[in-house]
Amino acid sequence: MAKGRRSCSSMADREALWTTPVDDVFEPSQFRLLVPSRPGYRGTPLAGKTTPRDAAALGAALLDEVGIEKTMVVGVSLGGRAAIEFAASFPERTRALVLGSAISGPWYQPPDPIYVQSKRLFSPRREWLV
Repeated sequence: MAKGRRSCSSMADREALWTTPVDDVFEPSQFRLLVPSRPGYRGTPLAGKTTPRDAAALGAALLDEVGIEKTMVVGVSLGGRAAIEFAASFPERTRALVLGSAISGPWYQPPDPIYVQSKRLFSPRREWLV
């Protein structure tokens, strides 16, 4: 892994998705890229962390752990809700918020039919399909 880059993802191709374009723009020694997985995905424990607020708090804890005071937050797809929550909950730590194809609506809970369908489609066992 190049200097200045840290990935919390366990898949090399996922890391390449984020780091290759970034390396063309930023000098790796001048930034750190963190690509955490959502709780319950890519082998990370769920441990009751199921809401965007929980995910935002985990993001803040990760930044504390690696010693980052302020960050640019990028939320893609379902990560958009957590990114929005992070920016709202930790404005003093948010340098910028970037959303890409982000879901910004409600975070569905059981027994909502959308939750049930999404749970089947986007389960950790099937995530490799998407």
